[in-house]
Order: sequence, then structure tokens, then C-alpha cells
Amino acid sequence: MSSAHLCGIGVYENVRSICDNAGNRNDRLLAMDVHIYVPGYPDALALLRYYNHANKKFVDDEPAAFFFYANIITPLPSPDGKITIPSAGNDDLAGDASQYMLVGDLRWVSLISDITAIDVEEKPWLNVCGPVTMASTMTSTFEMQPKQFTQAFRDKGTFPVLASIPDSKKYKNAKKPIPSVSAIVEADGLMEAFDETTRQMQLTVDSVTFLASAPLNVPKTPMTNTTGKGKIASSKFKFNYGSKTGTPRASQGSTTLLPPPSTQPPSTPTPGPSKTRSSETVDPLIMGKLKRRRVESDDDGPEKDGNDTELEDGELEYEQA
Repeated sequence: MSSAHLCGIGVYENVRSICDNAGNRNDRLLAMDVHIYVPGYPDALALLRYYNHANKKFVDDEPAAFFFYANIITPLPSPDGKITIPSAGNDDLAGDASQYMLVGDLRWVSLISDITAIDVEEKPWLNVCGPVTMASTMTSTFEMQPKQFTQAFRDKGTFPVLASIPDSKKYKNAKKPIPSVSAIVEADGLMEAFDETTRQMQLTVDSVTFLASAPLNVPKTPMTNTTGKGKIASSKFKFNYGSKTGTPRASQGSTTLLPPPSTQPPSTPTPGPSKTRSSETVDPLIMGKLKRRRVESDDDGPEKDGNDTELEDGELEYEQA
């Protein structure tokens, strides 16, 4: 039970078609170099694979941008110290991967027609799930090494993470949710930085979801990758966050949907019944709304009502309530 997903804005270059795992060239199967904004690393680069099932029109002659969601891992050094992508039956992706901070598969993209209409220097949103390998209540941090399947690494890829829970008003009267070692959690938040020494991505946690407990034999060191047989062609890039000038943000508007005005005519209130008196038989349907009063005669003769109608002894008078 582990995964690593990234969502954000990427600037892509060098879109090229690659072979499938059977060695057949497929124009819909693409690989591209994607610049991802990581503070302090203007050359942060990801090698991402994408199956273009909707035949989207990617720009191939200059840098362009898109919104994306991807499965990702961090390529780690093999025992000989090299950072490579294994062959896995596809030499188009195999080879030296030292220039890539991330490798993965695009699951969803939305192309942006004008790169100057948005701010590409937006931190991406990271979501990881897996067992906790280290936790510290003193520093409010914990580490994870979730595994994530990718086409390049198959099931051999990992994504080392150092997660930090910042001080916040929501923890003013509550403890920070620091998980214990071996707990399985889902954490998400902004991807803030990258440690080249440990190859860990640093995550500022927005929320933590506790899922289960893992066995106690959680590995303390990340998995290493095997050396690939192929070689990735060296690419030249036209885009770099370090040389980028400021671009205006896209305008952000919102529309509030209101229910349509009613076409029904206003209802006319029905006036209440007036008080009446009658010695005649009353309709049984309104009998419950009437108040009954027995009129008794006195020694002076028959009683008269307000309308000077003589009432015999024992006759019932009804007054509408």
C-alpha cells in the first residue's frame, strides 16, 4: 500500500515518440522532458511518459506548458554510484538518468495555449502514501519511502520523502499529527525542496490521514536501481527557471450560479372565516372547527341571541372558532 503522485504546472520540451515494450514504434506513445518548479533548483527536470490517447497537439519546437497529474519516483544511485533507468524492454527510456530529478508517467494533462498567461513558478502539489520509516516529535518531521509503479522502473522505483508539519493555527490547541514508525499514512502538501545528498523530496504537510500499521521490518534505506543497458539521448533545453523573467498571472474569476427566478404567480392569501351564529344544522366537515355552547333558558322565559332569535331550552348554539 504505497504511492506517489504529483499535480501542478509543468513546462515541457523535447516531445518524442518512443517504442512500446514490444519494440514497436507508436506515435501516440510519447516521452518528454518536463521542467517542474522546485525552489532553489532552477534546472529541476522530470522524464515523463505519456500515452496520447486523445491525440493532443503538443508543441515540439519551443517550450510550452500544461497542467498535469503524474505517477512519479526518484531515480536513485545503483551500487556503482550511477543513476540510470533500467531497460525494461524499452531502450528508448533506458540509460543515464543523472539529469532527472523525477521519472514517471503522466496520467492527465491539460495543455496551456499561452505560457505567458500563467505563473509557471507555482509549487506542485505532492501526495504520498506508505509506511513511515522515521518520525520525530522534536522536529515535527517524518520520513517515507513509498513505492510507485512506473513504465520506466516497473515496480522497482521508490520516492524518498522528508515530510515536515509546520506550525499552524489549527494546531494551537491540538497536537501535530506526527505518525509513529511503521504506521501507514497518506500525506499531501506542497513540494518545497530537494536534497541532492539523500535524494529526498521535502514535503510541507497540509494534511495527514492515518490508514493502518505496517510490519516492523520497514527498510531503513531506500532501494537502489540496477544499471540500464540503453542510453538516453542528450537533450538541449531552451527553458530554465533561473533565466526566466516574470510573467503575468492569468486572471482568476469566479461565476456564482443562482437559481432562475420563479415563474409562478404570487399566491393570494385566503381570508379566514368570519364568526357566525346559526341554529341550523352545521356541515360535519367543519364540525371540529366549531365551538359548541349549550344554551339554557332561565326562569324569565326563552333566551334571545344577538339576532333576537328565540332559542328553545336545550337547543345548541354553535360559534365558529
